Amino acid sequence: PIPAPIPVRAATPAKHKPRNFPVGVSFIAGLIFVFNWHPWKSVMDYEFPVPLAGKYQVVLDSDAPQFGGFDRIDDSMEFFTYEKDGGHYLRVYNISRSVQIFQLVD
Repeated sequence: PIPAPIPVRAATPAKHKPRNFPVGVSFIAGLIFVFNWHPWKSVMDYEFPVPLAGKYQVVLDSDAPQFGGFDRIDDSMEFFTYEKDGGHYLRVYNISRSVQIFQLVD
């Protein structure tokens, strides 16, 4: 079943996210869209809550060579949720000028 969209404010540690940093997370049709509109700053260990626990995988990466990107994300990587403050979270490398779309696979 596809969970209902939930509002989210990504919880990135302040040392990694300057004020007014143009990043975001959206949940649409069971997919997670992770955006970074900054022209050059990427965010290591970008942390955000997710509706379901489990294993996630990238299903689309705008930084892939076929989209004119620099191929900075390994699409074969698996991302596992962890519990924090009573919720489920993911941590990813949020690269500049890109969007990655994640799907729950297990």
